[in-house]
Amino acid sequence: MSQINLMRCYLCDSYKLTRSPNQRAINYDGSIYSFFNCNKCGSHSLFPKLNGDSIAKLYSMEYSEISDELHEDESISYISKFTELRDYILADAKSGRKSYLDYGCGFNPVTLGIASSMGLDSQGVEFSSDVVAQANLIFPGRVTTLEEFKKASKVFDYIFMGDVIEHLSDPIAVLNEISTRLSSHGVLIAQGPLQGAFTFTQMLVGIKSRLFSSKTSSFPPYHVSLASRKGMQEVLKAGQLELIHFEISEPQWPAPSLSSVLRKPTIRGVGILAPKLIDRAISKFIPKYGTHYFLVAQKRAK
Repeated sequence: MSQINLMRCYLCDSYKLTRSPNQRAINYDGSIYSFFNCNKCGSHSLFPKLNGDSIAKLYSMEYSEISDELHEDESISYISKFTELRDYILADAKSGRKSYLDYGCGFNPVTLGIASSMGLDSQGVEFSSDVVAQANLIFPGRVTTLEEFKKASKVFDYIFMGDVIEHLSDPIAVLNEISTRLSSHGVLIAQGPLQGAFTFTQMLVGIKSRLFSSKTSSFPPYHVSLASRKGMQEVLKAGQLELIHFEISEPQWPAPSLSSVLRKPTIRGVGILAPKLIDRAISKFIPKYGTHYFLVAQKRAK
């Protein structure tokens, strides 16, 4: 059996994969990685799967600092990324839920502050020990390593995964584990990119990738899956979770703000912003159009 026949979609577990012409191959850590499109759910998965050493190298403090810079906009504070999370917890205040975990909180775990300000007992978990150490400087003793988390048995009323699922090579296994760490009335709240969605910007990215398909990318493979809406629904189902709320929107990021481009116009800035503005306009009229999801799920009834 060929290697490609052993590959399975990270999100829906389907074998129906074909190499994606819309994503360039990636040269990272001495190996070449390629995205494969799933003909069942429309998502993309990266193969070969990253090994432990490569994952550890990716998600060190260096990545966290780069990620923080990429998500920061001159006109929008970092904390605004979590408006949907804050609004949901505020609206859910009468539910009696009291404990909160940020799974993949990063070195600047601002959601712990949000949860704490609402009276929740909040904790965080991170993959890299150096990121954990930095996060504990901000919230002493509140962030643990993944290994420590797995050894514990505490359950939580809220578990948040913010921009995490797209980094997981085995999200089904992780979500299965997460489902066991939810309390009987607990909920998973997750948000992240839908890079497998069809939008004007994504179409242009695909065209560019096809034009430069002979050149490998040197940008590290931080996102190992590019999810579609169906892919996210499938991965929750496989992870023993039942979807109870799902929103799609079109964020400004990663395009710069209009004000920053007007202040200091560049060809690159205009080139990124223009299609993003078109997508944001389209999203006002077409439901479920966009590249950002926010969802809430609960444990599936036995």
